[in-house]
Amino acid sequence: MNAADLSRCVIVDFSPDDESIPVYQVTRAEVEKIVAHAPKFPVFFDETAAKGEHGYLLDDEFARRIGVGILNALALSYPELKAMITATNAPIARVSAVGKLPD
Repeated sequence: MNAADLSRCVIVDFSPDDESIPVYQVTRAEVEKIVAHAPKFPVFFDETAAKGEHGYLLDDEFARRIGVGILNALALSYPELKAMITATNAPIARVSAVGKLPD
């Protein structure tokens, strides 16, 4: 198996039939021709992630914000999903790396 076979992407979808959000893992090569013509919603670490001593922290707050963004992107195509979303992208207090709120 070469490095190209190990490079993976994640596709997130909405299934109104069973009200689920299927997540698929596919090879980067399978996705490249599709993403070349698809709208892009970049999430920049320097705008959404906290900094730690070893670089950016992809913490709970980062995960929550990227998750809300993905739900909102899906809701552009599925009005019934939009009606279910109550989360916002407003930042909430981050917990520090030691598990407490920063001072």
